[in-house]
Amino acid sequence: MKLTVYFDGQFWVGIIEVLCNENLKVFRHIFGPEPNNQQILSFVSRPLPRILDRSRTAKPVDAAESLSGHPLSPKRAQRMAAKALKKKGIGTKAQNVMREAIHAHKAELKHAAKIKRETLIRERYLLRKEKAKQKHRGK
Repeated sequence: MKLTVYFDGQFWVGIIEVLCNENLKVFRHIFGPEPNNQQILSFVSRPLPRILDRSRTAKPVDAAESLSGHPLSPKRAQRMAAKALKKKGIGTKAQNVMREAIHAHKAELKHAAKIKRETLIRERYLLRKEKAKQKHRGK
């Protein structure tokens, strides 16, 4: 048995895969908001056994047909997981929005600091030129 929890864009969903006698049975459970470890543990202890009981009456799929010809190497699985996380991002929608707001605020601060630094350099340059003119005024 394998339980995979992922965010499908709207809800957190658990996929239960049961492999028994070369037959694969798959079930889906919707958690709703992001589940914590305690909620997953309570799901595994209470509703999961009922779902597994339903697996006896569910129509099986031949596991050889559903899986690819060869098992996935651990390194490839790790690369694929990293790529999926990088593409999708880690966290809830609220966390992603907050992260984007922080990045936008950082960009604004960086732009303001650049403008301030350039104006300071320009003022110093003009002051230097003015002093040079003052020195050569009488000659």
